Amino acid sequence: MRHPSVMTTGAALSGVAFFFAGLAGAAFADPEPIAPAAEMPALDLFVDSLTAAYAEALVCLKPDAPQLNPVVWSAAKAKLVATLWANGYPADFVHSVAARLEAVKPAAGTDCKRFADAAANANDQGAESDVVNVLSAMGLKVVTEPVAPETWQRIEAAFAAEIPLQKRTFDCVALALPEAMPVLVHDWDQMLAGIGSHLAAAGLDRDAVSKELSGAEANVLWHRAAADEVALRQSCAGDKSWSDRFFQFQVTGLAGEVDKLLPASITNPDP
Repeated sequence: MRHPSVMTTGAALSGVAFFFAGLAGAAFADPEPIAPAAEMPALDLFVDSLTAAYAEALVCLKPDAPQLNPVVWSAAKAKLVATLWANGYPADFVHSVAARLEAVKPAAGTDCKRFADAAANANDQGAESDVVNVLSAMGLKVVTEPVAPETWQRIEAAFAAEIPLQKRTFDCVALALPEAMPVLVHDWDQMLAGIGSHLAAAGLDRDAVSKELSGAEANVLWHRAAADEVALRQSCAGDKSWSDRFFQFQVTGLAGEVDKLLPASITNPDP
């Protein structure tokens, strides 16, 4: 769905997207990657057009019109925002886009005749198709299966359950097997880096992901025992669950738990 001001030019955005998609196959020399900031003004215009068209459609179309399908509109919003996150656009820009997409309301004073005339002359394939076509034609890696908010909550819950167990493991291994600590710290933080890579590729909010990962880093969870070392040593000797976790290679299980919650297209991408 496109804003009538765009559609009345006689060239639907979807047609523009297909045109540029064709150019993508031409034999050009490999260019340097374009910085996201260079494309933000044009993307900003696209978002304004997308939201304006939907706001006018809310006034001019019947609630059961295909263009107002809430599933399609939700998918368009999610794919656009997730793709911007996954492709490294600045956080303030992505937050702005997300807020504007969520804030769409019926546009007062809409000229529905003009809207209908423009729509009749457009090859309108819907908001979701517009989003995917435009982002693909830009050469961006489109996130086709955005992670739902409730899934992100389950990922946060997995971290919350794992962190106390790992903190205990760090504390006890440091006292009982200090020679193993460098490798344990390395393996844990390397696992976090891998999780971070998957979460970034999934198009999750980069600020939220960074906060979650930073709070789980080894040097945040573990500090050398001080005055209470004796008490800690007795505690570790009395409860050996940390030892089972360490020797049974359960330390990096968080990665598997997170991957179970992500789309296969992220955890097992096609080569």
